Amino acid sequence: MWMSLPKVVDFFCGAGGFSCGLEKAGFDIAAGVDVDKAALQTFHNNFPTSAAIHADLSKDHLPPSLLSYLHRLKPDVVVGGPPCQGFSRANVYTSNSKYNKMNDLPLRFAKTAISLSPSVIVMEEVPAFRISPNYARVVRTLQDAGYFVTSSVLNAADYQTPQSRKRNILIASKKSLIPQPNPCPGKKLSAGSALLGVTRRGSEVSPRLAVKIRDTESGYLKSKAFATKYRIMKLSQPAPTITTKYGNAASGEFTFKRQGKYFHMSKEEASALQGFPSTFAFSGNITETTKQIGNAIPPPLAFAVGKQVLKYI
Repeated sequence: MWMSLPKVVDFFCGAGGFSCGLEKAGFDIAAGVDVDKAALQTFHNNFPTSAAIHADLSKDHLPPSLLSYLHRLKPDVVVGGPPCQGFSRANVYTSNSKYNKMNDLPLRFAKTAISLSPSVIVMEEVPAFRISPNYARVVRTLQDAGYFVTSSVLNAADYQTPQSRKRNILIASKKSLIPQPNPCPGKKLSAGSALLGVTRRGSEVSPRLAVKIRDTESGYLKSKAFATKYRIMKLSQPAPTITTKYGNAASGEFTFKRQGKYFHMSKEEASALQGFPSTFAFSGNITETTKQIGNAIPPPLAFAVGKQVLKYI
């Protein structure tokens, strides 16, 4: 007997990293919701049968017509990765009003998700979210609505992602507790193995920048504030966390060394290190696509979470 696939609504969908992994796991991506128009275009291009909805969850209320539409979709699972900058330890401006407002988004997402009455709600955030007062409010709100909640910090590198990226994964279920997925057995994927099939490389760095990278590599130049500044990536192990600054050698261990020369990371290389399939196409200018790739949840991690959820629903 044929059965329909469980439906997903993806809030803060961005380019569609969460949806990419969940679709591969066996879900029907019914809709993606985001305020970023360029990211929504990427989402639409890669999920053409899914609704790509422009909406701002930071507003006090979503339009009644939108909520009504989402209700009619009858999603089995609602997922979301609210912006993390307000919680990230890498952000020195977390106390300003802009980020204080952003910090309310996880709770707003939880309440919106609950209103759609899904069987399961999944939220992805940075680990530092766990020490925020908003974390306890989110958990309590979900529990008060009748959901059983599990929450753990997972490393994407443990789930077939060629990148070390720690994220808190919260799973709320109406039926019973859903344990977090077990790490994949075997050796972790290295950055080098993920880049073997990537043909479009980044450009060579400027001579001035090459001097700083070379001095850092030799130990002559050290940054007390940022230990990975101007460092080259170790291809024999998983890449460090890919951020929206992956094209900037001064922002992390994002530079490649080939035949004695240094190269910037291309968007194709960054996408591969995030675990996107080579067929996944990004829309927008370089600033927009860099943001989409750096902010995405790695599809292999989403796949592992999706497979775990499928066992219980």
